[in-house]
Amino acid sequence: MKKIVLLVIFCILMSSQTFANSDFKDIEGHWAKEAIKSMNKSGIINGYPDGTFKPEGTLTREQFAKLVALTFNLPLLQDNSTFSDVEIDRWSYLYIEASKLYLTGYFPPVGQPFFDPESNATREDVAVALVRTMKIDELINETILEDTFKDYKHISPNLRTEVAIAIENELLTGFPDKTFKPLEPVTRGQVATLLYRILKRSYATASQEVELEVIAPEVVNTNVVQLKATLTKGATLVLNDYDMEVVEGKFSLKVYLNQGEGEYMYRFIATLPNGKNKIVEKIVTYKVNTPTLTVEMPSAVDTNSVTINGIVKDDIDLKPTININGNSVLVSSDGSFTYTISLSQEQNAINIVAKNAYDKIASVNRTVVWNIPAPTIDLNYLPDSTEKASIKVYGSVTDQFGTSTVEINNSQVNVNSDNTFVGIVDLVEGSNTINVKATNKYNKSTQATRLITYAPVVVEEEVIEKVVEEVIEDKIELIIEDNVLKGYEGNIKDLVVPDGVEHIAHSAFKDCQTLETVVMPSSVIQIGAQSFQNCTNLKTVDLSATQAKTIYYFAFAHCTSLTDIKLPIGLEHIVQEAFKACENLVAITIPATVTKVDSHSFRECYSLTDIYFLGDAPEVGKYPFSYIQIMPRIHTLDNSTGFTDDWINYIQN
Repeated sequence: MKKIVLLVIFCILMSSQTFANSDFKDIEGHWAKEAIKSMNKSGIINGYPDGTFKPEGTLTREQFAKLVALTFNLPLLQDNSTFSDVEIDRWSYLYIEASKLYLTGYFPPVGQPFFDPESNATREDVAVALVRTMKIDELINETILEDTFKDYKHISPNLRTEVAIAIENELLTGFPDKTFKPLEPVTRGQVATLLYRILKRSYATASQEVELEVIAPEVVNTNVVQLKATLTKGATLVLNDYDMEVVEGKFSLKVYLNQGEGEYMYRFIATLPNGKNKIVEKIVTYKVNTPTLTVEMPSAVDTNSVTINGIVKDDIDLKPTININGNSVLVSSDGSFTYTISLSQEQNAINIVAKNAYDKIASVNRTVVWNIPAPTIDLNYLPDSTEKASIKVYGSVTDQFGTSTVEINNSQVNVNSDNTFVGIVDLVEGSNTINVKATNKYNKSTQATRLITYAPVVVEEEVIEKVVEEVIEDKIELIIEDNVLKGYEGNIKDLVVPDGVEHIAHSAFKDCQTLETVVMPSSVIQIGAQSFQNCTNLKTVDLSATQAKTIYYFAFAHCTSLTDIKLPIGLEHIVQEAFKACENLVAITIPATVTKVDSHSFRECYSLTDIYFLGDAPEVGKYPFSYIQIMPRIHTLDNSTGFTDDWINYIQN
């Protein structure tokens, strides 16, 4: 330490009239005598003209600030005032600003900091100043204050460490009564002693280097970063031009990155009281990550929908959102999600977007192929050949997407509500191709093809005359055994069943092409299954006198010329397909006794337009009038019951 600096201290400690005299008459027996004499002999401090030193005189805080500034040759720079009670025109302003890193100021939680320049410098003020100027930051005995002084709790909590260092390094001592008296004003004798100790240690303090280690992440994905630093005890810390609070050589600060993503530079400056400093710069990059999106879904499906499963994770957002093709999707607490989306075409683009609270987006694009099925066609039996010039084509179409359009040989036909259809095809002599094509709304189609040969019968006139003669001469014989009419021989045209016959046997007149009329007596109680099936020229049937309770299956099926039939007065049950394909039957009267009409009883009766019920509504099976394009009108008596809208809708659908 240069003596010229210490001579300035003399101006602070002494009045304007002082003189050098090591034998001050008022220091004999004083505890600071040796320090005062040594400092006086060195020309650093002097006494008063009356030969006294006044060792018990006090110093103000601003006087002590000047002493510190000049002792350590601190730069006196004009700057903004740190303390609200130290104006720039005050005599001590430059000294207080120069020594503010070493002296304790007051920083209230609310309001501006102040220095209190005219109050007395206290023992704890001096202890802190010495420790900071000498850059002593190591404390070995952390309980030295508690162990040494009974009034240690009177020491300001934020200054206890530095006071303890001062005591441990014998910069200050206590009083015989084991007190430190931290708030007691410091005396001239005490200052002389302290200066003496500073001079002895000045070389070590001046050569001390500052240590500064900063911990800061290079990259963060949130807008908060934790900055930490370890520096030499007693050193001050400035971060980006702001003074930071350091506790026991440790610094920690949570910083919010409010300018969005990018690079943030932090400049740390640690400075010791001896003026030495160290600078560390850290760059922190703030970059928000996008969500992590995992998706599982098939690339092709056979139905018109696809289920998408996935999971979304995000480092900073616990509830990222999922959007699929513009639709918001519910995400579970574990990040999983499931969503089913309808498909409208063969190639379907699926866009899954995950978004976090910072508008960072992750997306997955997939294409799912919908293997759209074609409709299926089920054609009814068609013969390989026919003698007729036209043929009716019956069938049904199945389509999971609703009703398909049906074309038969390029001509569109109507499709019924039960998906059945019928069309008439005119044939040419020889081989004919019948092509049935069904097309659904997605333009998927299927075809069914049949070949049929049209071979008309050509009969010469001589042959016709011969046949007529044979018919006239032919003898007709009915085969009756045990009151059962089992069949016939010959070409029968008009059948009158003999009285006494009780049963018409199974298939008794099946395929009888000459039969045109049938009349039965009251003795008949049963008409067997298929008894008149395929009697294609049969036109009139009168069963009204019989006692038959049931018309069995196929009894009059394919009687394509039948136009008039009178059912038994006591009839109860019309069995399935009993009148199937009676194509020319226009109307029929159902007796009051009928209680049940089975499914498909009047199937393919295309000309049937009117049904007259003489009693209450019977129980009906499913589709009693299947394959009929225009449903027949239902006629009932005024007192009939059971013909509700539901009953009507049931038989029509």
